[in-house]
Amino acid sequence: MIATAGIVLLALLLRLAVAHGALLIETDGTRLIEIARQLRASGRAFDPLFHPLYPALTALVQPAVGDWELSGRLVAVAAGAALLLPAYALAHDALDRRTALITITLLAVHPGLVRSAASVLADSTYAALVATGAWLAWRALARARRGLFVAAAAVLAVAYLARPEAAVYLAGLFVAGVVIARHRGALGSWMPSMAAALGTAVLIAGPYLVFLRRTLGHWTLSGKVQHNLVQDLGASVAGMPLAHPALLARHLAENAFLFQKYALPEILPGLLALFLVPGLLSRGRGDGRRAVDGTLLALAVPPFATLAFHVEGRIFFASLPFVLPFVARGLVATGTWLTGGAAAHRAALALTAVVAALLMPATLAPLARPDRGAVVYREAAHFVAASRPADAVLLDRKPFVAFYSERRHAPLADIGPAELGQAARQSGARLVVLDSRTLGDRPRLLPLVWSAPPPEFEVVRDFDVAPADRVRLLALREGR
Repeated sequence: MIATAGIVLLALLLRLAVAHGALLIETDGTRLIEIARQLRASGRAFDPLFHPLYPALTALVQPAVGDWELSGRLVAVAAGAALLLPAYALAHDALDRRTALITITLLAVHPGLVRSAASVLADSTYAALVATGAWLAWRALARARRGLFVAAAAVLAVAYLARPEAAVYLAGLFVAGVVIARHRGALGSWMPSMAAALGTAVLIAGPYLVFLRRTLGHWTLSGKVQHNLVQDLGASVAGMPLAHPALLARHLAENAFLFQKYALPEILPGLLALFLVPGLLSRGRGDGRRAVDGTLLALAVPPFATLAFHVEGRIFFASLPFVLPFVARGLVATGTWLTGGAAAHRAALALTAVVAALLMPATLAPLARPDRGAVVYREAAHFVAASRPADAVLLDRKPFVAFYSERRHAPLADIGPAELGQAARQSGARLVVLDSRTLGDRPRLLPLVWSAPPPEFEVVRDFDVAPADRVRLLALREGR
């Protein structure tokens, strides 16, 4: 218990340090904070694109903290540290205490998990709930604890209110329950508990599902699915995706290639991947080890249901509590091989300490190499707040200046310079923000950051970012 508490404390301190050093809110974080503010003002936390749990927790914490961004980061930090507790319990029950301690040590210092838990995002909250639900489900099914089955369904339903992928875990819980109960010849006695679990899940997730049905006009787990399909494939394909199987298959293949090239090294840095293979190949003692391994691997699969939409590493971090036990077992197997089994325990702990130390530079990289250019958004926001009315609308590729100036944001579409004035008028914006750091996918607008603006605009102010970036504010000329 002392060792576990110390590792959880280390995880908390690392996440607090990185959160304290963060200079810029995340893009999705601005919308999540907006929903939290909406909840405080009107009592409504439902949004078709972003699930309501994380904004609700942020709104709950904010009165004690005072700052919305800091509140969001603290919620994520607390969830990121809390993740280690169910991860330890699951690894302890499925494998052994030594492997569980090594697993949470790796979780504590994992660079991606630390950054994710220091961000204004729902990912760490979702991961903690999924790990808790998986552990409760494990105990319920392994020990025939029907009450824990209901509790697992409730926790996974709450996790759905953080991210829609939890619905895959929830469906898997019922499938596993039916299969195992039938195998034991106890399906009839389990049916009341399964019915209670289903009713509990519906009571928790139902109101948001009904909101999505009324808002979008059809049943869906999340408005993000349609939104991402439209962004990636276009509105015509997104409306009938199954009618374009070849295009979907090509898009999935492209995402799979991008995933293994960019996201996989973030999920499993080289050191962890090095010990994953011996962990997968080694066999622990006792019966049913294949079933244990298969269950842990199955628990790691659901996040990949979003591979058709996402290739960001943070989306897949929720699988780490189920993958890193194999890395931990690989460290144990390596320690056994190095010492011939005589001092395997000490060797495994020493290897774990070395791996954790070698991961630490990447974990603390946001502090060692902060993005000083991010400060320019606060400078531009301070200028906008001092010179523009509170109801001003900013047309911008990203919402950073609007967020820090507490002004409304209108998204800047992929248009040319000649269309910029019309886009500003249609959105009600009198001020356009051109940011060289975010216009990489808007190549027709990027030259305007340095060249003369269209005739209907005037340059209000430039904010230069070393070495060669700039944020430029353009205003529509009077009478235009």
